[in-house]
Amino acid sequence: MKRLKYFLCVLLACITVLGGGSSAAFAVSSTNLDNTPVLQDLQESTINGEKFDAAHYPYNEQGEAKLLAFTEFCFSYKAELAGNYALYVYVYNPTGREIRQDKNSIQIADLYANGNATHYKKYNLRLCNSSAGGLDKLFYKFRVIDDGSIFERVCKDNTARRYDVSGIELNYTGTAEDFTVGNKWVYSGFAKGCGADENADSTLSCITDDLETVRLEVKPTYYRYNNGIRIQTQISSVYFGVDNALLKRYGTLQKIHAEWLKAITNDIAVIDKTDSYQYFKDYIGIDVADKDFKYSLYTCLTGKEGLFPAVYWGYNIDGTMRTDKLAYLIDKSDSADNTVSSEELQEYIKWYSDKFGNKTVAGKYSGDLFVSVDENKTDVIIDADSHFDINGFTTGSGLLDWFNRVIGTSLEFDDLKDKEPIYLIKESDLNGSNEEISKRLLVAVSDVNKLKADFAINNKAGKATVLFRFATSDYTVDDMAMHHHGDLVRTWYGVGYKAQETVYLDFDIIDLTFIKNDVATVIPVVSNPLDIIAGITPPPVNNDGNGGVEWWVWVIIVALTGIVFYFFADPIISLLLLIFDGIVFVIRLPFRLIGGFFGLFKRNKKGKEGKK
Repeated sequence: MKRLKYFLCVLLACITVLGGGSSAAFAVSSTNLDNTPVLQDLQESTINGEKFDAAHYPYNEQGEAKLLAFTEFCFSYKAELAGNYALYVYVYNPTGREIRQDKNSIQIADLYANGNATHYKKYNLRLCNSSAGGLDKLFYKFRVIDDGSIFERVCKDNTARRYDVSGIELNYTGTAEDFTVGNKWVYSGFAKGCGADENADSTLSCITDDLETVRLEVKPTYYRYNNGIRIQTQISSVYFGVDNALLKRYGTLQKIHAEWLKAITNDIAVIDKTDSYQYFKDYIGIDVADKDFKYSLYTCLTGKEGLFPAVYWGYNIDGTMRTDKLAYLIDKSDSADNTVSSEELQEYIKWYSDKFGNKTVAGKYSGDLFVSVDENKTDVIIDADSHFDINGFTTGSGLLDWFNRVIGTSLEFDDLKDKEPIYLIKESDLNGSNEEISKRLLVAVSDVNKLKADFAINNKAGKATVLFRFATSDYTVDDMAMHHHGDLVRTWYGVGYKAQETVYLDFDIIDLTFIKNDVATVIPVVSNPLDIIAGITPPPVNNDGNGGVEWWVWVIIVALTGIVFYFFADPIISLLLLIFDGIVFVIRLPFRLIGGFFGLFKRNKKGKEGKK
């Protein structure tokens, strides 16, 4: 049922300021409401048909933020007034927690078709002010930062101006929290002074209605396909529950609209020996180029045997790539498998950022921790039909690939074909060992138990569990050794590994598109943004500079070659000689043809001279 709501106070502000009335409802500038105190605005307003009373909005540590009013200010087709157009939101903040000034946003529909919203977009919010005194931080006022697209859209409708608002994101801790709004606001008419007749009384009114939204609890996972030496393909995914009733009503989940900020981490050094970690721990985040620090870490591309193995990446030592500052140094000396969980890595990133500052990445993380950060967020709509492939490993040699398969190395040779980006998990998918489930669904082994538990919870609640594989990237990892500068020789002394990965910050799902009988329905999503930072895993194979092939594999190859040659020496030699003769023949053939041509020419010339 539609509910009629008039935000009389704000409308009067527009009427009085722009129309020159005899009394002002509250003091405002002539162009905006940015600087009027939030309580002053609210105390003279009507919310849900009742005059605002702060006593109805107490503090509550368990309460959730709520949007009290969505206000359109000074809409006009007049060119001289168009610049005054603005949208304001008033928020009840029951916990009293401080809302930061940055990374607050509101999600509003920006595209429509046949009267229905078909696409949603986040718009930043600028904090105007908050309540103080006995109502400290209980109420907030924000201005929607319009990039011009909202004004342009509403100008196209000559009868009404519609705003479908699904949620509002508020930044308390560095990563925003999303709160459901689920309302449509339809404004029509003009405040006094804003219409064609500047002397006409205000005709401005607003009607609101409910807006269907879906709340998602999104959880991350990842899978690394061991299809390269030192480089693996990482599949980044999230999973969540969707009501079966929604799928029944609107059909197949066909598209997911999401956004994220892509970044690549700096080198992550993981040390598995306690004594070695002690040498380096006091130099985390410090440039040692001009310090008398006598220890180094390094990796190799070539074989590690022998003296002075060639350095590829080096910390405090020359190599193909050199760094003199370690942002990541993680102690895993007490770990059985040297794996750094996602939670551990995120805690480290927060610790480093708090300790060293320089929070230039996503407004919360130190720039030291990343070598690359996209300038803008990635905003994509991924269709369920856009399947993807991942190539398996190859040495470039069929023989070496065959030997690797026979001896059972951990390398993956098979291509992953026709993988679905949007997949509804079935109960049968969760049969077998965790390792089997991991490979089947392309999720981390460490996440399988959590996925099983969430599947059971969703199933009991009448929800389908959706796996959304949204991105692939390279994960680089290699064994790492330590060196003391006072040693006369540098031999390989392994102390762990070095890794680098792609992360997706402030990942958020914006809306879902369902298809039923060729009819598309877009439902906006309310979900908390999250940082998708996968755990760090050690190298799956021992990289010794031989293209990923262990030394004993080469022994087998040489031995088998010798056996074959011993038993089939004569035919092999005959075949090789035949091939050699053929090559010589092909090489000599052009010269023979040229020689024959000149010989023929000389004979013809002599014959002509003899006739004379």
